[in-house]
Amino acid sequence: MKVTFNKLVVLLCFCFVSNCLFGQELTQDDLVKSPSELIDANLNGNGNEAYLSQIGNRNTVNVIQSKSSVNAENLVRVLQVGNRNVGQINQTEGILNQTVLIQNGNRNEYTLNLEGSENNFVIVQDGNRNTINQNLTNNQNTYIELVQVGNDNEITHTQDGLNNQQIIIRQEGNGLKMDISQSNN
Repeated sequence: MKVTFNKLVVLLCFCFVSNCLFGQELTQDDLVKSPSELIDANLNGNGNEAYLSQIGNRNTVNVIQSKSSVNAENLVRVLQVGNRNVGQINQTEGILNQTVLIQNGNRNEYTLNLEGSENNFVIVQDGNRNTINQNLTNNQNTYIELVQVGNDNEITHTQDGLNNQQIIIRQEGNGLKMDISQSNN
């Protein structure tokens, strides 16, 4: 009886730890969520976390993170469904960075370079051959939500350092192009 109880305790502990570790990983069920539902508001800690799920062929992700202070909370969650999707994320400095990237389709590309503070990002590309490049430097309180639905859409975003920025862009259609620049050297 004692052996059975110990096995049960070990099994319950394993289930609890598995849920904590993998509960924030993106799945295909997240494709139907709104972008604001993908942000995790319960980040607590000092660390770099990255969860990756790639479904398809020849998808690549390059994530480099480093924390700059005790309160740094970098997090990247990536789900790429399709073929030849590329997501590249660098969060080399940061306080409360968070990036959620979902690419559903083929040959979508996303790049982010960041050096900043209290940031949130949601990027969803649903279609084929969509491209988003971002370059954020010394940011403050940023919330960005970029969604592209369609094919052959492009967004280039450069931002420097305004306080309390919020940018929400949604492009629906094919062949749409957008270039956004904010600065406050």
